[in-house]
Amino acid sequence: MRTVQQRKVYGKRRINAPRAVLENGSPVKSSADLPLDLQPTKQTIPEDVMRDIDIQVANITIEDVTSTTEQKPKDDTPLPGKSPAQRKWQCRTSIRTPTSLRKTPLISTPLIRDQSVQPSASPSITSSSQKPQRRLSFTPRQPRAKPTRSERLTTRLSSGCVEDEKVNAYVRQLLDEASSQLAARGVQKFSSWACRSESAFNPVKIAEGSYGEVYKLLLREDICKRNMSKSRLAKLRAYGEGVFKVVPLRAHKGPGSKKFTTIDEIAAEVQLLKLLDPIPGFARFREVHVVQGRFPPSFQNAWDIYKATKDDCMNPNPANKRAYSDNQLWAILEMDDAGVELEKFSWSSVFQVYDIFWGVAMGLARAEEFALFEHRDLHLGNICLRSTRADGDMQALATLDTQQLDNSSGFGISSLETTIIDYSLSRAELQLTDDPEETVGIASSDLDSKQLFDAVGRDEDEILLRNTYR
Repeated sequence: MRTVQQRKVYGKRRINAPRAVLENGSPVKSSADLPLDLQPTKQTIPEDVMRDIDIQVANITIEDVTSTTEQKPKDDTPLPGKSPAQRKWQCRTSIRTPTSLRKTPLISTPLIRDQSVQPSASPSITSSSQKPQRRLSFTPRQPRAKPTRSERLTTRLSSGCVEDEKVNAYVRQLLDEASSQLAARGVQKFSSWACRSESAFNPVKIAEGSYGEVYKLLLREDICKRNMSKSRLAKLRAYGEGVFKVVPLRAHKGPGSKKFTTIDEIAAEVQLLKLLDPIPGFARFREVHVVQGRFPPSFQNAWDIYKATKDDCMNPNPANKRAYSDNQLWAILEMDDAGVELEKFSWSSVFQVYDIFWGVAMGLARAEEFALFEHRDLHLGNICLRSTRADGDMQALATLDTQQLDNSSGFGISSLETTIIDYSLSRAELQLTDDPEETVGIASSDLDSKQLFDAVGRDEDEILLRNTYR
């Protein structure tokens, strides 16, 4: 029987790329350009409250309670070695501020000594060596009316959020999987979400599939010439190495309610992305966004360029209103770039074949031991490769001396790193338990609803794919 103690991740994970770079507005603007509901608020004190504090301080009197047994004569003799300014400062610092007065904020008005107060006749100080004590007495103030502060109205429309309760409730299952505050708050307008990146990045379409399309954000050349810190620039470059999987979502009703990906299916994929994130050999998950509307001009331009330069553009044009409505919902899965697909890679060394095979095998073994993972759609297009070398050369071998080569298993010589992607048809357990009667959460997709086992392919490649599923 498999126990919870077996849930371990074997292997080391590389450092995460920066996340949520675009959540606080444009990456090249200051906080003053943020939406109203996302700007940091400053705590200010109303003027009427300040006037009331001044009146309260002015009514404070200090009464001298001195002993009648001994009165020290006033000594006007100058202190030796001290100037008049130093003697004045010493007299000021000799009076201790009461604790209740120290806690009062923003009080700079000097205390007023009431000269009409006479010394008390009853002795309250038994020791003549002690210094005179001072007692505070507050004049009762009249109750004042609660100040009416006019607050500036803030609206979430400024942040690009869709103020439709039914739409947000429909995709709430997916919004709950988001990590950042803005992404989890609700559905965003597609144009507003893209506007936050356009000042620093140019979107480029790099791939597509039956699920949707994949875009990448390339850092603009003029950004490097701006007056920006090196750490900020490095963070933007690292963020630009991510990919954005844009998936059209099935509508709740009306146009688009009979096609596209359901909320349950995309939520299960996000759960798998988050579950497999710490395992070497699987995609690094960053964030999920839900947007609504038509493609913004920057993404539409990227789609048009891909259509004109590639021969594998099969998805309908996002500008086509018959294909997508004006209120189309999209899920945007933000991940690290896993590299080039294996089906597009030309291998040139036996070390590359060795590393690719064992990289995929070890990744699957880790995930199966970790969560009984089943990919169920593992083909050459769902395995990505990238180089571990600093120069990114995928054909050059790793730098190893002869002694290291003799003592190693030969794994890693090709400097290629494998990543298994696309879990839209996968299955895994979300939790492990020793209790056989406890319900275990499972993330999976209904394969029968997709007609994978009885569908007929349209061409030779699709026929081979359907036969592989069967």
